[in-house]
Amino acid sequence: MILLYGINEYSIAYFEENESCDSAKFVTTQSEERFGVSSLSFDDAIAQFPDSEIIIFSTFSKEIISSLIHKNYPLKKVSVYNRFLKRRVETEGLIHRYQYTNDEVLHCVYDLNNCLVTFDFFLYLVNAEIERIKRGLQFIKVHIVLPLDGTEGSTNLEDSTFRNGEHADIDYILGRVSGIIEPLCQCHKKVLSVSRHTRDDFAAYCTALGEFEAFPVDFSNSRLLRQYYYSNIESDLRHYAHELEGFVSAPKSTIELVDRFLSEFGEGRKPIVITLREYDFQHHRNSKHDDWVRFIENLDHQEYFPIIVRDTYKVYAPFPETKAYIFNEASIDLKVRMALYQRAYLNLSVNCGPSSLFYFLDNCHSIEFRDVNPESISTTSEQMYKASLMVEGEQPFYAKKNRNLVHWADDTFDNINQAFNQFVSEETKRNTE
Repeated sequence: MILLYGINEYSIAYFEENESCDSAKFVTTQSEERFGVSSLSFDDAIAQFPDSEIIIFSTFSKEIISSLIHKNYPLKKVSVYNRFLKRRVETEGLIHRYQYTNDEVLHCVYDLNNCLVTFDFFLYLVNAEIERIKRGLQFIKVHIVLPLDGTEGSTNLEDSTFRNGEHADIDYILGRVSGIIEPLCQCHKKVLSVSRHTRDDFAAYCTALGEFEAFPVDFSNSRLLRQYYYSNIESDLRHYAHELEGFVSAPKSTIELVDRFLSEFGEGRKPIVITLREYDFQHHRNSKHDDWVRFIENLDHQEYFPIIVRDTYKVYAPFPETKAYIFNEASIDLKVRMALYQRAYLNLSVNCGPSSLFYFLDNCHSIEFRDVNPESISTTSEQMYKASLMVEGEQPFYAKKNRNLVHWADDTFDNINQAFNQFVSEETKRNTE
C-alpha cells in the first residue's frame, strides 16, 4: 500500500500519473475531504496499513517525519516529494539531522589566520572526519575564521598573506572559501553546516555555546601555524582508512546534472576525465599539454569520451586544438567537478590539489601521475611522504584497490598511454571473470 500524505495539486497529479498509485490512499492529520478527494486520518492510516510506503506532499514534512520517528515507523519506507525537482527524495540518513544535541556534534575550526585557503583544506577534512569517528560523534559543524578582526573594513592579513601567497587579499581569500572550502563541506555526508566568523564573532559564539567538542582542541591559539599532513595521523589513518571510503560525495542533484551532460554529449561512451594542473608557480609540476593532446588523439573515440577539466584560473586561456570536450563548468564549480570524477570511467591527473579527492571520493576510479623531483620541496620523496604518506614506487595504503592508482612517472605520452592501457586491460579482465 502507498500512502500519499497531503491533499494538494502535487499529490493529486502524482496519483493520476503513476500506475503504482491505483490503490493508494490519501492521508492527512485528521480525515477530511478536499478537491473532491477523501482522506484517512494519519493515526487511522498507520493502524490499518502498517509498514506502508509513505510519500509526503505536505509542506510540514519535518513535523510529519518527527511524528513518524516517535511512532518508530520504518523510515526507509518514507520519502518526501520535492516540488522543484518534481521527484521523491529519500529521507533515510537525513532524518537525524532534524534531531540532534550539541554533544553529538564536533565543532571543527579552520582558522585562515594560520591555515591555507587551498585544497590543503581537504587534508584537514580527513583529519576532522577521523576525529569525529574516534570520539563517537554523529555530525560536524565547520567554522571558518577569517583574517578579519571584527571592525568593518579592517583585516588581519599579515600572517595569512604570508601563508596564502603575497596576492592573498581578502577578496581572494573569500573567493577561495566560496570555491573550495564551502563546496567540500557541502559534499561531506556528516557536515551539518559551514559558517564564517571574524575572530571576535567566533569568540562570542564559543562563549554562548558553552562546553562543546572541538577540533583542534587548541583552536584558540591563532598564532600556531597548522599543517594537517597525513603523516601526523598515520596510525589513525591506517586504522580508520576503511571507514573513510567514500566519506565525500557530490550532491545527488549535481550528479544528475552531470548524468544529463554525459547523456547529451557522451552518447554512451566511457568518460575519460583529464584534470590539468596549470598553476602560475612551480611550472615544472604542470600538466604537459602536448602530451595530453596526443594521448587524446590516439584514443578510440567510438568507445571513449575524453573530457578536459582545466585549472580554474585558466578556463578561458588559449589551449591547443583537441578532440576532447573542455568542460569549463567543472573547472568553475567544485561540486560539478566531483560529480564528474564520480561518473568517470577513469580519471587521469598529475599530482595537484583536486587529485587529492580521488582517494576518498565515493565511486571514483583514477590514475595519478607523480614524479619525484628535487627541483621543488613539494615533489621530493620526503615531502610526498610527509604530506600524503606516499612512498615512491608503492601504492598508498588508503587507496581503494584496483580503483585509485599512482603511476610513479611524469605525464609524458608514453607514460600516460602505458598506464591507461594497463588499467583498461586489468579492468576488462576483472569484468569478464
